[in-house]
Amino acid sequence: MTLFSKLLPYLTITALAFALSCNRKDPAPDCGCEGHAYKHLENAEASYLGHGGFILFDTKDTAFKIWASACEIDSSWQKSEKIGEILSRDYILSGDFKSACFMGPTLVAVPPFIQVTSIKKK
Repeated sequence: MTLFSKLLPYLTITALAFALSCNRKDPAPDCGCEGHAYKHLENAEASYLGHGGFILFDTKDTAFKIWASACEIDSSWQKSEKIGEILSRDYILSGDFKSACFMGPTLVAVPPFIQVTSIKKK
């Protein structure tokens, strides 16, 4: 009997033990709506663009604008009634910013998500 034939049962058992003991669990990403919040926004003026998109304004700095995508879309939100006025501040919004998941390099800026905690029409 060769050395290999003597070791074959042990190698098989070892390989099977490794295969059964390894549980590959992909870690949950710390991004997107399920990720942690990196910034809280309180009572910011916002313009609703439709499809969950908001332009948010800092009331202290009129030049500051950021686009964010809502984690959950409410069908009662309405786009500005003024046609062509995407910068009309028609909502007061509070929420938590959550980072977008990196899906590789793109030519398009990916907006952060916002978990809306309160929103009211102006």
